[in-house]
Amino acid sequence: IFPTAAQTTYTPWYTFTTDDGLATNEGYALFQDQAGDVWLATDAGVSRFNGRWRTYTTASGLISNRVRAITRGRDVGSIWFATLDGVSHLTIDKNGGETWKSFDTTSGLLNNTVRAVLAAPDGSLWLGTAEGISILTIQANGASAWSQVTVKDGLAPGQVTALLQDSDGTIWAGTTGGVAHFDGQRWNQVTPTGGLILARINAMLQDRAGNIWFATEGSGVLRQSHADGSWQQYTMADDLPDDNVWSIWQDAQGDYWFGTNF
Repeated sequence: IFPTAAQTTYTPWYTFTTDDGLATNEGYALFQDQAGDVWLATDAGVSRFNGRWRTYTTASGLISNRVRAITRGRDVGSIWFATLDGVSHLTIDKNGGETWKSFDTTSGLLNNTVRAVLAAPDGSLWLGTAEGISILTIQANGASAWSQVTVKDGLAPGQVTALLQDSDGTIWAGTTGGVAHFDGQRWNQVTPTGGLILARINAMLQDRAGNIWFATEGSGVLRQSHADGSWQQYTMADDLPDDNVWSIWQDAQGDYWFGTNF
């Protein structure tokens, strides 16, 4: 945690394991839906908590149990799951009924290994894959329309591991080889100043001041200032527990939280 608020009050910790109903004790992503339920992505499906845990697997309708990211769709009750074998969409109606639909390379997906997912305000779904980005648009007649973004379009090389849309509408794509952003017209790769290296991106965040933060594997955390575009790096030399950072969040008090290897 990187505190910024003068006074911060913390609540007690509660631990959930397989003994409580989790699919496994290793989670990859957390998501809270519009009803307040919490969803956990695991290698054994998705566990959902609404007072007690329930797990969804391929037997329920998931395309794969190896889930890596979760996001909310544009419509109420719409949830998307990125997996290492494609992407699945769950629709929960007002009566609690559940409908599943899945997509893979046979549907138009660029690559089945999907580690990042972003639902844009226009209703399109951006999927970060091992070969680039697939953009899925569900048309009015229910048909699926696909477009693809690769290094040929200006994307940074490597697998796409993180996606972010900032308050200006710019879409950022973090990969194992760097970062690029899309301003609505073209993709531009991001190069930090001061000799800093921006690679192996695990997560990205825009904070309340508009700054963009990058959690990396091996280089700690980097921040680009919204005010002047300057860069700052935080590593173990700055008391970060480890330079392998997997997740980042800013809480209601303004403090920053970083998930690391230690």
